[in-house]
Amino acid sequence: MNTIKDFNNLGTSPYLDDKESPRRYFLISRQLPFFIEDTLKNTQKLDLSKEDITKVKELMTKTKPQVVDNATNVKRLELEAIEKIVDQKCSIEEVDKVFEQIANIQLKMQRIHANCIKDVQSILSDDQYDRLIQILKNEGK
Repeated sequence: MNTIKDFNNLGTSPYLDDKESPRRYFLISRQLPFFIEDTLKNTQKLDLSKEDITKVKELMTKTKPQVVDNATNVKRLELEAIEKIVDQKCSIEEVDKVFEQIANIQLKMQRIHANCIKDVQSILSDDQYDRLIQILKNEGK
């Protein structure tokens, strides 16, 4: 099997080619940078100024690489845990450190997400933010 070796041989993140999404690492599927992407997709509906659009794009530039890097690390660790359990027949106790690393990175990603939402909230007016939330709710239907 040796899936971890295959993944490492790729040398790039599976999240950079748009074939996979790091969404599954978040508590809610609409997470950063998707929250930002939805804001940018709806600039006209939200009546965003050019200045606000620039701020949101800067937030995307700052946030997306963090998400991709962390999700890539989680993916590698998940594959490492699978390899240890399946291929090497390690005990769960022997894999526990890997599980803790995964949990710590996922916690970090949740914090990045919370900060991202707060940053978007600070850019948008209350009315624009309410409209964004309504757009997101309607898309979920």
